[in-house]
Amino acid sequence: MKNKNWARFLLTIIVIFILIFTIIFVCKNIRKNGVHTVDGDDVIYNKLSEKNYEINEDTNEIIFSGDVKIGSFCISENPEAPTEEDKWIPTGGEKVIKLEDESGESITKQVYVYYNAGTVSTMTNFNASADMYIIRNESELKAFAGKVNSGTTFAGKTVYLVKNITLSGTSNNHTPIGTATCPFKGTFDGNGYAISNININNAWLDNAGLFGYIDKATIKNITVNGTGIYGRYYVGGIVGQSVNNGTVENCINNISISGANCVGGISRTFCRNFKKL
Repeated sequence: MKNKNWARFLLTIIVIFILIFTIIFVCKNIRKNGVHTVDGDDVIYNKLSEKNYEINEDTNEIIFSGDVKIGSFCISENPEAPTEEDKWIPTGGEKVIKLEDESGESITKQVYVYYNAGTVSTMTNFNASADMYIIRNESELKAFAGKVNSGTTFAGKTVYLVKNITLSGTSNNHTPIGTATCPFKGTFDGNGYAISNININNAWLDNAGLFGYIDKATIKNITVNGTGIYGRYYVGGIVGQSVNNGTVENCINNISISGANCVGGISRTFCRNFKKL
């Protein structure tokens, strides 16, 4: 009888240990396979997986074992670019990685992001064969406008804004990107950032906006701020004129828009005599 009681006691202890171990294992697994979000940017960070980091359960910290290289991107704790044969381009500024488990508990960590120059190009050191391009400052934004307006369509390419930009100057400080003869045909992803202090004041200018003329293009995730955009025909905060099913997604305009005809707050949406928004 005593032996049976001991056997039941030992079996109970074993079952309890198994349950505790299972709970711990499941919790760690949930934490490791959490949802990755970084400043609303899903281009890079959704490529992270549990292979790239560990979670210190004692300190509740995310730990990377060195730089994490995923395709064209490198995520690092180091503010200095990785020193290797590859040339890595900094995006500028810190990002915040947030891991969130199914219970809603989250952990954050500041990191730096770099792009591989072999596959990602800047506008100042332009690589025509790249598939992705980044814009980090005003001079690169102006260079982008210059490329498009001189005939580079960026069809099949994606251009990423990787930092907030405030334009210098107070009047006519932005040249709309794309014209009727040289439209933008690629994808522009603002990554949730903003371009501020935009001012266009030209009563004879058609196709006025951040982008002047797009053709089968996609413009998304960008906010524009400024003192005013004033043109003649086809005036909008994000896009002046869009043709052939061009799309504008998740964009915000905080600029007063006015023109003689065909005016819209985000993009040209209707045509009538003088309209101010």
